[in-house]
Amino acid sequence: MSEAVDRLHETLRLSSRQDFATAVETISSATETYAFGLGLSGGVAQYLVTRLNRLGCRAHDISGSGFHLADRLLPLSTGSCIVIYAPGRRLAEHDLLLDRAAATGARTVLVTDSLGPQIGDRVNACLAAASSPSGSTSEFLSSLIVTDALLLAVAAHHEESADSTSELLTTMREKLTPESRRRRKHDT
Repeated sequence: MSEAVDRLHETLRLSSRQDFATAVETISSATETYAFGLGLSGGVAQYLVTRLNRLGCRAHDISGSGFHLADRLLPLSTGSCIVIYAPGRRLAEHDLLLDRAAATGARTVLVTDSLGPQIGDRVNACLAAASSPSGSTSEFLSSLIVTDALLLAVAAHHEESADSTSELLTTMREKLTPESRRRRKHDT
C-alpha cells in the first residue's frame, strides 16, 4: 500500500497546474474526444470514454494497433481531441496519433510516466502519471487517478448536458430491468 501512496504523491509532485488546466480546456471544448491506450492503459482509455459519454460529451475509444488504428483515425478533425495513455515505451502508434493530430489540427493530451521528454513538445498538454519502479503497483493506478481528476473538472464545464444524459441513461437502464420487461409483457 505504501508504494501506491508513493506513486500518487510522485504524480502530484510532477504535475503541472498549467498542463492540467490546458488538458481540461482541451477536452471540454472538443467536438469529440478520442482515447487511446494499449494493454492495461486501454482500460483507462475505455473508462475515460464511458465517463465522457455519460457527461454528454462525444467520445470514442480508438485503442488498437496497426491498420485498425489507422481506420479509427480517419474521422479526426480540427475540433477533435486525442487523449493518449502511454505509460512507458514510445510506440509507432504514438507517432501515428501525433502525426494525424498535427495534420488535422486536432488537439492532444498525453498521460505518461516517462514519455514527456520525448514527445511532450508535440502535445497540447502532458500530464504526469508516475508508475511503479518495482512493478508491484499497477501501471495504470496513477493514470486512473489523473483521469478521474480530469473528469471531475470537465464535468464542471458540462453540468447541464451531464444532467440530461444521466436522466436518459437512468431511463434506458430502467427498461433493462426484469421488472420492466415483465411489465411490458403484461401490457401487451
